[in-house]
Amino acid sequence: MKLLTDLYTMESLQYKIIYMALCIMDLELEKDGVLAAMAKAWGVTEQELAHELAELYTNNPDPDREEEDDL
Repeated sequence: MKLLTDLYTMESLQYKIIYMALCIMDLELEKDGVLAAMAKAWGVTEQELAHELAELYTNNPDPDREEEDDL
């Protein structure tokens, strides 16, 4: 799996937008029926979708946390 850092620097606006979108998507999937509907629309299981999102979310460093660590 490619990481976002393979494509963008963590300081870039693109990285921050994509990372934030992943965070928002993770929160949205917790709502009733959203995960099932999205999985059905994309032709995958709920488990596959949740697993891939978790990998994307956890394998890419949080750009805001990195900035806080530098302070």
